[in-house]
Amino acid sequence: MDIKVRDIIDQRYQIVEELEQGGFGKVFLAKDRLKFDSRCVVKQFIQPYNEESTNGQKARELFKTEAKILYELEAYSQTPSLLAYLESENCIVQEFIEGKNLRQELEQNNFKIFNEKQILELLLEILPVLQEIHNRGIFHRDIKPDNIIRNSKNGKFVLIDFGISKQVSDLDTSLQGNVTIKTLKSTNFGTSGYQSPDSFSSAASDLYSLGATCFHLLSGYSPLDLECNLGDNWIKRSWNLLDMTITEQTVSILERLLNTNISSRYSNAEEVLEDIRAIDDIKRSEKINFLLSLLSSTDERYKSQAIDDLAEFGAEASEAIPQLIKVFQEDNSELRGSASITLAKIGKESVPFLAELLQHEKLEVRRRAAITLEEIGTQAEVAISQLICALEDIDPEVRGYAVIVIANIGIPAKEAIPALIERLKDSNPNIRAWSLYALGRMQELAKEAIPIILEILSQEEPNATGNKVFIAGIEALDAIGFNIDKINIKSIEDNVIRTAREWVLFIRQDQKEKREQAKQQARARRAIYFDFQPKLISNTPPQKDPAQFMETYKNE
Repeated sequence: MDIKVRDIIDQRYQIVEELEQGGFGKVFLAKDRLKFDSRCVVKQFIQPYNEESTNGQKARELFKTEAKILYELEAYSQTPSLLAYLESENCIVQEFIEGKNLRQELEQNNFKIFNEKQILELLLEILPVLQEIHNRGIFHRDIKPDNIIRNSKNGKFVLIDFGISKQVSDLDTSLQGNVTIKTLKSTNFGTSGYQSPDSFSSAASDLYSLGATCFHLLSGYSPLDLECNLGDNWIKRSWNLLDMTITEQTVSILERLLNTNISSRYSNAEEVLEDIRAIDDIKRSEKINFLLSLLSSTDERYKSQAIDDLAEFGAEASEAIPQLIKVFQEDNSELRGSASITLAKIGKESVPFLAELLQHEKLEVRRRAAITLEEIGTQAEVAISQLICALEDIDPEVRGYAVIVIANIGIPAKEAIPALIERLKDSNPNIRAWSLYALGRMQELAKEAIPIILEILSQEEPNATGNKVFIAGIEALDAIGFNIDKINIKSIEDNVIRTAREWVLFIRQDQKEKREQAKQQARARRAIYFDFQPKLISNTPPQKDPAQFMETYKNE
């Protein structure tokens, strides 16, 4: 039976598209009419030999073996599940894995090669699959980029095409060194370049093919091309072709996978996994994955500990961001605080997610998002548009921290200047002071604010301890480029008239002396002095260090 598009197999599977054709048959995309037209794959066996010949019988047996192997592995998520074996139709129906194989990934990304971390991640996912099938006495015998698909639904790697796999019971057994070898006497299978030089069916041979696959993805060159150009010892001669530096541990692992002497090669997948897990970066990655699993725990103690522990990994824990953002929006304020700290440690990758939360319906979520962005600092630049919107928030704390973040970013946030000028009318003096500080951070770009700042200063009264809005305004004028030495201020404390620059220095020095005096008084009483720090929004830092401020004065 020659299957064509639109044919219906077994009154159930309708052929949609022919995907490929090979020497042993065709592969089709189909839909299962009894399962809401869900997609599946139909593999049709086409006998390439005389049915009665030895090769013909072997070819048919291999096709049947593939169905058996898929059936045995159907509970395993990283191999396709068998949906049906239709012997009378010469067809296997199996699960459709949505995604691209690794050869397609290379080609469609302009041969953008994998980095070392991606190679180790691939090994960590595929080696347990090989361990499972080898433990069942199954050898794949054709591992290559074409036969590994990245599942687009979950990002996991799936090993496909067991068409030439063989089970131990079907093979002759021998021993070479400490490696058990299974051989087919008259048939040679595999793909040139990826097939191990020994051409045996064994765990070690599959591991060689996996190593060759990794080197192809790492270098961009197929093993066959490397072998043709560099000779049998191509692995040793190929490292200088790489556009990156690979750690000694990874080089050692790949060289052992690709050792042409089967006795010196890894004999099973567990050995490779042990060596990979000994690499520090992998240890950290595995710990992060473990902590990610705890974030789904219903026990908040485990969840809280996982959030705290993820903070130590900083940007490496970026995979946790979606789950941390989910925790961020829950009603548990303690967990929200912990998530805030961890997201701040992760840094830049968290910013787009936090920026969205600035518009959240819950006030506490908006506040904490703004505070977290402030802790991230200048890396919050991508959130500028959302921060500008947050300047209009009904809550003064959200508005205030939005101003502070913009001030931290500085000139890259210059588009916020009009909104900052508008905030100079805010009823909250803290926000007015920080808006002045932020405008000063824009330097000459904020010149349009000078008349408004001068008007504000005329409405503010300086006092002995220093009016925060007044002092922020003077310093902002200086930072923008206005000559503040033309402004005279009479200090209430001593009735002395000073230039604005002298007055700022006087106030800053007065504040410093009062703190020192309080410390001395505490020591005299044998008491502990706490330098109480109010919320950040309660004070503005100086635009310039006092010494730098004085130097400007001397130069002028």
